[in-house]
Amino acid sequence: MKQTLTSATFSFLFLLSGLSASASTFNPLDTTLTETDTNEVQVEIEGIDPDSGLISALSEIITVSTQEATKLAARIAEVEALVEAGTLTEEEGEARVEALEAEFEAKMERFGESMETWSDEFGDKMDAWGEEFSKKWEERAEELDESIADRVEGDIELKLDFENEEEEEEDNSVKVKFDSFEFHIGANSFRTMDGNDAASNAYLSPLQSLTGRSFLGVKRRIFGPKSPLVIQSGIGFESLGWSFNNDRTIVKTVVDPASASTSEIVPIENISGVRRNRWDQFYIELPVMLHLDFSKGNTVDQGLSLGVGGFAGLRTSSQSIVHGADSDGDRVISRTISGYNTHLVRYGLQAQAGFKKLKLTGRLDAQAFFRPGTFEEEVVVGSIALGFVL
Repeated sequence: MKQTLTSATFSFLFLLSGLSASASTFNPLDTTLTETDTNEVQVEIEGIDPDSGLISALSEIITVSTQEATKLAARIAEVEALVEAGTLTEEEGEARVEALEAEFEAKMERFGESMETWSDEFGDKMDAWGEEFSKKWEERAEELDESIADRVEGDIELKLDFENEEEEEEDNSVKVKFDSFEFHIGANSFRTMDGNDAASNAYLSPLQSLTGRSFLGVKRRIFGPKSPLVIQSGIGFESLGWSFNNDRTIVKTVVDPASASTSEIVPIENISGVRRNRWDQFYIELPVMLHLDFSKGNTVDQGLSLGVGGFAGLRTSSQSIVHGADSDGDRVISRTISGYNTHLVRYGLQAQAGFKKLKLTGRLDAQAFFRPGTFEEEVVVGSIALGFVL
């Protein structure tokens, strides 16, 4: 049953990733081109139009994240090629990469601010629409109640406390925005570009290759206090961990100085009695999810909920570690800090099913995890995690 649920979730996410890829061929942003002192053309992100609709805004988020991540990866690859060719020293190359990453972070921060502005504008519009819809619905309901009361008058005596009902309705109509804090833990795996199980999973320990996520943000009922449609946004933090089996680890190698480096999962050398061998990465994320929340009353996360959305994350650290012993039996700890040719930015799709505070979330990246041609196969990261809302 668990395997069937996992396969179904990944299949659903992969179908959605195909839709998002089609949407990303459009360029809904107006951009301004400015020349820099390095004779490169820099594209300034204008951000999300506050008047954009929901579908347009979500497409824009995925499109911008995809475009900017691709540009950053290409520019970093150019710098690495210059370093390998000897045109730049390693120090100069690192300085340029740091500058590119700082520029990217600044762009995404400005884009994040436009997301917040759009969310507020969209929420205000939906609140106004929802209030108008509620008023019309209540008027129709009152007419229907009066009609029924007239037909059964004399048979049924209706006793309603209209004052208490109006006070309760007034209280419940106020709150449409809810603070949200979630924590999730689950299992990682490598998937093929078709969403199937990757061959490189044979090198991983499935019970110890874990993901942990925390999320801090808000949930907003976008069609008024009685609407089941809820949009969730905020900031997230995710750790991805892979534990290797059969005394293996990941390494970055350069066979030919004129060519790019590659990453491989290989047997550990010069260390015996391996007790721990894993690879960990940490990301800061901007997730967005649209929910159908069927909680009763003026609440969220108190009933059945279904959600779908996307996420974009910036890698902040990546390291592998091996604990073991050398040939003399002395304790050895080998720690390597490297991105192992993975993209600096991850983005993808997520789907969630929940009941009250418990949430089951599936994620699937929308781009290859490693840069093209740097790993033995093209893989994406998939995960299934169980979460709890505080």
